[in-house]
Amino acid sequence: MSTERTIDATKVNPSATAKGDAFVMTSAGGSLKKCDIDAITARLKELGVVSGRNIVKDSHPDKETTEYTLALLEYTEELAVGDIITITLFGELGSQKEYLQAIHNGGDGSRGATRLSKISDGIYRGTMIIHRTDGDGALHIYAVPNAVTSASKVKCVMVERGKTGSLMWTPAPEDVAVRLAKSGGGKIHIPNMLHFSPAICGERSAA
Repeated sequence: MSTERTIDATKVNPSATAKGDAFVMTSAGGSLKKCDIDAITARLKELGVVSGRNIVKDSHPDKETTEYTLALLEYTEELAVGDIITITLFGELGSQKEYLQAIHNGGDGSRGATRLSKISDGIYRGTMIIHRTDGDGALHIYAVPNAVTSASKVKCVMVERGKTGSLMWTPAPEDVAVRLAKSGGGKIHIPNMLHFSPAICGERSAA
């Protein structure tokens, strides 16, 4: 059974008009129609809900697969040698699989790699250091070993800079912008995790 979690807008923004609308904000200049997710993420970080900004696109695949590659996620920004990132995967490792492996920019793991350890039911986490910047600009997550075909599940993935990971998923700002462009107005539903409203997602309307 799926569940939905909605952040109380009044705790994120005191001017929010409704508890049920996660991030409804208005101003004297009119409704805010472009989502300032960086600001929202910063506020959620203050509240202890998330640790930082999600830096991969399409991070809510919500799928079950027997394939070796569980997720292939494009970064939203460039990473430098020495950068540290923390990956939190919400899902389930296949019953005959041994572990989840995350590799930076593909290849044999020499650019950066880490195992994702189970920290609680349905949550796996690992931290890696970036060693090289060449490659395909994506995070690869594998269900190891390749020869075993039991199905693994991935609901969503949170990738953050630093050594601290979140226990809650939020989309990358770039993904929210794409959803807004396609929505044509109304509330954007981020499945099973958060609701975002175009009331804060778009250009500020004229006064």
